[in-house]
Amino acid sequence: LLFLELEYIFLTIYSKNSIERGNFTILSLLIRLSKGAILSGDIKRVVGILPKDWFEDFIGLPGTRGLAFDSLPGVLVEESTVRYVAAHEVGHTFGFCEEYDSTAWNKQDGFFGGRCPNGDINDDDILDANCEPQGCPGFTIGKLVPWTNSNESITLNNFMGNGDESKAWISNESYIHLLNKFKTDLTIAENTVLVSGFINLSTNETKLDNVYTLTQRTLTTQDNLESGNHTIELRDNNNNIISNLSFKPMSLTNFFNGSLIDTNSSYFLFVMNSTSNLSKITIKEKNITRVEKNSTPNTPIINITTQLQNQIFDKSFTVTWNSFDLDNDTIQYAILISSDNGATFSTLEIDYPNTSLTINSTNFINSNQYKIKILATDGINTGNDTTETFIIIVFYFEKSSDNSNDEISINQDLIDFGGVFL
Repeated sequence: LLFLELEYIFLTIYSKNSIERGNFTILSLLIRLSKGAILSGDIKRVVGILPKDWFEDFIGLPGTRGLAFDSLPGVLVEESTVRYVAAHEVGHTFGFCEEYDSTAWNKQDGFFGGRCPNGDINDDDILDANCEPQGCPGFTIGKLVPWTNSNESITLNNFMGNGDESKAWISNESYIHLLNKFKTDLTIAENTVLVSGFINLSTNETKLDNVYTLTQRTLTTQDNLESGNHTIELRDNNNNIISNLSFKPMSLTNFFNGSLIDTNSSYFLFVMNSTSNLSKITIKEKNITRVEKNSTPNTPIINITTQLQNQIFDKSFTVTWNSFDLDNDTIQYAILISSDNGATFSTLEIDYPNTSLTINSTNFINSNQYKIKILATDGINTGNDTTETFIIIVFYFEKSSDNSNDEISINQDLIDFGGVFL
């Protein structure tokens, strides 16, 4: 439906049993998902899968099945029987507004300065009357019942509504908007930094998270942002601007079939062009510096000490490493895992403070091409190390037909390895 490049990444906080009420905010979960996707690779959008009824159990929003925050590439959706929830939430990341409620649509349209690209064919800055709650009408087609002479027809509705899932499709105006979005040339840079943080719009408190230096990533461009009173600047050792962006902090949280909430808080996340002589990162509001992070001269050096090459794991295993920084900066880590010899990665931990991590191999697919990659950041400078390949193979036990003994089920993945485990 949306022709998107989506990637699922592993985050242990998705489990019901691993989340305790009060120890997180829903937006911190969402930005963790978004940061993890970009750390994993050059990923444009990411969908995090939550257990059924998670929003009711942990946020107190019964009936809600998804969540998007307009300025982040990640969305959250529950396991659901409604097929288009993920498409609906991802739609918000492309600027689409709600069509099932005129109040929500009007609020979003006002927030974006009259820029809702859907739901207003006559361009009067009001959600069209025939849109809510099903979604704006898209196409009308005849029912395909070849053994009758029925003249019945069915109207398909845009996926930004909240209607019958069997009638969810895409309207012409939404389709054109997406085509124009996809026609925009993407700029991929060799040297980039992932910059994220938080702005309290009531107090102007601004925080910068740990910055990670990354290679071969798609840049956040000014064309993709709503310009505003805030700017972010990267400067080199000579105080020359390397790159900068103007942005309007977004504070609207979109809950599918739930609420549209203005949190008065904003998270931001940008991938920006950088150089080896990056000196400082500054965020300003109306030319007033709100926060500044300075680079130190040395990059952390990290060495993974656990010997994983050709090791076979079928349960839990622990990876350890050591690192040092000549500037004595505090070092934190992002831990990534690959099952295809480093072609793609998934993020296990972000801003991790320890130098060992226990991994439950039963959460992963069988492969003989696993690698672990660890990024070590001192706040800006980022070092990394990657292991040699190792093997994860999970044996599944099944009860025999006479209930006498358990039998090992050897799946096709084992056979594909050439029988080395048999």
